[in-house]
Amino acid sequence: MARTLGVIGDTRAVDILLDMMGGDDSFSGSFRQVSATALGQIGDLRAIPALVLGLEDWETNEASAQALSRIGWTPSTTAEKMHYWVALRDKRQLLERWGETTEVLLEDLLGSAPICRREWREEPDVDFCSADERRLHNACKALLILGRSEMIPFLIEALHESDNDHLAYVLLGSRNRELVPFPLGEFRVSQPSPKWALTSIRHSGFT
Repeated sequence: MARTLGVIGDTRAVDILLDMMGGDDSFSGSFRQVSATALGQIGDLRAIPALVLGLEDWETNEASAQALSRIGWTPSTTAEKMHYWVALRDKRQLLERWGETTEVLLEDLLGSAPICRREWREEPDVDFCSADERRLHNACKALLILGRSEMIPFLIEALHESDNDHLAYVLLGSRNRELVPFPLGEFRVSQPSPKWALTSIRHSGFT
Protein backbone atom coordinates (compact mmCIF):
# COMPACT_ATOMS: atom_id res chain seq x y z
CA MET A 1 0.00 0.00 0.00
CA ALA A 2 2.74 2.48 0.96
CA ARG A 3 4.56 1.85 -2.32
CA THR A 4 1.35 2.54 -4.27
CA LEU A 5 0.71 5.75 -2.35
CA GLY A 6 4.17 6.99 -3.27
CA VAL A 7 3.72 6.19 -6.95
CA ILE A 8 0.38 8.01 -7.00
CA GLY A 9 2.05 11.00 -5.35
CA ASP A 10 -1.10 12.17 -3.56
CA THR A 11 -0.17 14.45 -0.66
CA ARG A 12 -3.26 13.22 1.20
CA ALA A 13 -1.27 10.03 1.83
CA VAL A 14 1.43 11.84 3.80
CA ASP A 15 -0.26 11.49 7.20
CA ILE A 16 -0.76 7.74 6.67
CA LEU A 17 2.87 7.29 5.64
CA LEU A 18 4.11 9.34 8.59
CA ASP A 19 2.13 7.07 10.91
CA MET A 20 3.80 4.07 9.28
CA MET A 21 7.21 5.68 9.80
CA GLY A 22 6.18 6.10 13.49
CA GLY A 23 8.50 6.47 16.44
CA ASP A 24 7.27 3.34 18.25
CA ASP A 25 7.40 -0.33 17.32
CA SER A 26 4.00 -0.50 15.61
CA PHE A 27 5.44 -1.14 12.14
CA SER A 28 8.29 -3.34 10.99
CA GLY A 29 11.47 -2.04 9.38
CA SER A 30 10.28 -3.11 5.93
CA PHE A 31 7.10 -1.02 6.35
CA ARG A 32 9.12 1.99 7.53
CA GLN A 33 11.56 1.57 4.66
CA VAL A 34 8.84 1.52 2.00
CA SER A 35 7.10 4.46 3.69
CA ALA A 36 10.31 6.52 3.61
CA THR A 37 10.70 5.84 -0.11
CA ALA A 38 7.07 6.80 -0.75
CA LEU A 39 7.45 10.05 1.20
CA GLY A 40 10.44 10.94 -0.95
CA GLN A 41 8.43 10.27 -4.10
CA ILE A 42 5.60 12.52 -2.90
CA GLY A 43 8.05 15.25 -1.92
CA ASP A 44 5.97 16.89 0.83
CA LEU A 45 8.13 18.97 3.20
CA ARG A 46 6.06 17.77 6.17
CA ALA A 47 7.91 14.47 5.88
CA ILE A 48 11.33 15.93 6.66
CA PRO A 49 11.31 15.56 10.50
CA ALA A 50 10.27 11.90 10.30
CA LEU A 51 12.83 11.16 7.59
CA VAL A 52 15.59 12.88 9.56
CA LEU A 53 14.67 10.65 12.51
CA GLY A 54 14.77 7.72 10.09
CA LEU A 55 18.48 8.42 9.55
CA GLU A 56 19.03 7.02 13.07
CA ASP A 57 17.40 3.68 12.16
CA TRP A 58 19.73 1.14 10.50
CA GLU A 59 16.80 -0.63 8.86
CA THR A 60 15.48 2.51 7.14
CA ASN A 61 18.30 5.05 7.10
CA GLU A 62 19.38 4.45 3.50
CA ALA A 63 15.81 4.88 2.21
CA SER A 64 15.37 7.94 4.44
CA ALA A 65 18.58 9.54 3.11
CA GLN A 66 17.53 8.96 -0.48
CA ALA A 67 14.07 10.38 0.24
CA LEU A 68 15.54 13.48 1.90
CA SER A 69 17.85 14.06 -1.06
CA ARG A 70 14.92 13.75 -3.42
CA ILE A 71 13.00 16.36 -1.42
CA GLY A 72 16.00 18.70 -1.55
CA TRP A 73 17.00 18.53 2.12
CA THR A 74 20.63 18.86 3.14
CA PRO A 75 22.05 18.24 6.63
CA SER A 76 22.81 21.37 8.64
CA THR A 77 23.93 20.19 12.10
CA THR A 78 26.90 17.98 12.91
CA ALA A 79 24.60 15.18 14.10
CA GLU A 80 22.53 15.34 10.90
CA LYS A 81 25.70 15.16 8.78
CA MET A 82 27.07 12.15 10.64
CA HIS A 83 23.74 10.28 10.55
CA TYR A 84 23.36 11.12 6.85
CA TRP A 85 26.83 9.78 6.02
CA VAL A 86 26.16 6.65 8.07
CA ALA A 87 22.96 6.18 6.07
CA LEU A 88 24.92 6.51 2.82
CA ARG A 89 27.61 4.14 4.20
CA ASP A 90 30.14 6.90 3.44
CA LYS A 91 33.07 5.55 5.42
CA ARG A 92 35.51 8.08 3.96
CA GLN A 93 33.58 11.11 5.18
CA LEU A 94 33.05 9.58 8.63
CA LEU A 95 36.71 8.66 9.10
CA GLU A 96 37.93 12.04 7.85
CA ARG A 97 35.80 13.66 10.56
CA TRP A 98 36.51 11.03 13.18
CA GLY A 99 36.25 13.38 16.15
CA GLU A 100 32.76 14.51 15.16
CA THR A 101 31.77 10.98 14.19
CA THR A 102 32.66 9.55 17.58
CA GLU A 103 31.01 12.44 19.43
CA VAL A 104 27.68 11.84 17.69
CA LEU A 105 27.72 8.03 17.63
CA LEU A 106 28.87 7.67 21.23
CA GLU A 107 26.06 9.99 22.33
CA ASP A 108 23.63 7.73 20.44
CA LEU A 109 25.26 4.65 21.92
CA LEU A 110 25.56 5.74 25.54
CA GLY A 111 23.37 8.81 25.91
CA SER A 112 19.93 7.28 25.41
CA ALA A 113 17.62 6.48 28.29
CA PRO A 114 18.22 3.02 29.82
CA ILE A 115 16.76 0.31 27.59
CA CYS A 116 15.07 -2.72 29.11
CA ARG A 117 15.51 -6.15 27.60
CA ARG A 118 12.64 -7.32 25.43
CA GLU A 119 11.02 -10.73 25.26
CA TRP A 120 13.30 -12.99 23.22
CA ARG A 121 12.23 -14.07 19.75
CA GLU A 122 13.65 -17.11 18.00
CA GLU A 123 15.17 -14.73 15.45
CA PRO A 124 15.72 -11.38 17.20
CA ASP A 125 14.43 -8.71 14.87
CA VAL A 126 15.46 -5.07 15.19
CA ASP A 127 12.45 -4.22 13.01
CA PHE A 128 10.25 -4.16 16.10
CA CYS A 129 12.51 -2.18 18.44
CA SER A 130 11.62 1.12 20.07
CA ALA A 131 13.10 4.37 18.68
CA ASP A 132 15.81 4.36 21.38
CA GLU A 133 16.75 0.76 20.55
CA ARG A 134 16.92 1.60 16.84
CA ARG A 135 19.26 4.52 17.59
CA LEU A 136 21.44 2.25 19.73
CA HIS A 137 21.52 -0.44 17.05
CA ASN A 138 22.33 2.12 14.34
CA ALA A 139 25.31 3.51 16.27
CA CYS A 140 26.57 0.02 17.07
CA LYS A 141 26.42 -1.13 13.44
CA ALA A 142 28.11 2.06 12.23
CA LEU A 143 30.98 1.77 14.71
CA LEU A 144 31.51 -1.90 13.89
CA ILE A 145 31.66 -1.16 10.16
CA LEU A 146 34.09 1.72 10.68
CA GLY A 147 36.38 -0.81 12.34
CA ARG A 148 38.25 1.35 14.86
CA SER A 149 39.33 -0.88 17.75
CA GLU A 150 39.31 1.98 20.29
CA MET A 151 35.51 1.96 20.05
CA ILE A 152 35.15 -1.61 21.29
CA PRO A 153 35.19 -0.74 25.03
CA PHE A 154 32.32 1.71 24.38
CA LEU A 155 30.31 -1.00 22.61
CA ILE A 156 30.83 -3.31 25.58
CA GLU A 157 29.82 -0.52 27.98
CA ALA A 158 26.64 0.06 25.97
CA LEU A 159 25.80 -3.65 26.17
CA HIS A 160 26.37 -3.64 29.92
CA GLU A 161 24.34 -0.46 30.52
CA SER A 162 21.44 -1.25 28.18
CA ASP A 163 21.11 -4.95 29.08
CA ASN A 164 19.65 -5.35 25.60
CA ASP A 165 19.27 -8.70 23.82
CA HIS A 166 19.33 -7.15 20.36
CA LEU A 167 22.64 -5.40 21.00
CA ALA A 168 24.11 -8.67 22.32
CA TYR A 169 23.00 -10.37 19.12
CA VAL A 170 24.51 -7.63 16.91
CA LEU A 171 27.88 -7.67 18.71
CA LEU A 172 28.22 -11.44 18.72
CA GLY A 173 26.93 -11.72 15.16
CA SER A 174 29.45 -9.15 13.90
CA ARG A 175 32.16 -11.86 13.90
CA ASN A 176 34.58 -9.14 15.01
CA ARG A 177 37.63 -11.09 16.14
CA GLU A 178 38.63 -8.33 18.57
CA LEU A 179 35.29 -8.68 20.35
CA VAL A 180 35.02 -12.46 20.23
CA PRO A 181 38.27 -14.03 19.04
CA PHE A 182 37.06 -17.65 19.18
CA PRO A 183 34.30 -19.64 17.39
CA LEU A 184 30.94 -19.26 19.09
CA GLY A 185 29.29 -22.27 17.50
CA GLU A 186 25.60 -22.17 16.73
CA PHE A 187 24.72 -19.33 19.10
CA ARG A 188 21.79 -18.32 16.86
CA VAL A 189 19.73 -21.26 18.06
CA SER A 190 19.93 -20.24 21.71
CA GLN A 191 19.46 -16.97 23.57
CA PRO A 192 22.59 -14.78 23.43
CA SER A 193 21.68 -12.78 26.51
CA PRO A 194 23.71 -9.70 27.47
CA LYS A 195 25.19 -11.61 30.43
CA TRP A 196 26.26 -14.51 28.20
CA ALA A 197 27.62 -12.07 25.58
CA LEU A 198 29.66 -10.19 28.17
CA THR A 199 31.07 -13.47 29.49
CA SER A 200 32.10 -14.41 25.95
CA ILE A 201 33.59 -11.01 25.20
CA ARG A 202 35.68 -11.08 28.40
CA HIS A 203 37.89 -13.70 26.75
CA SER A 204 39.16 -10.97 24.41
CA GLY A 205 40.66 -9.02 27.31
CA PHE A 206 38.49 -5.96 26.76
CA THR A 207 36.60 -6.27 30.06
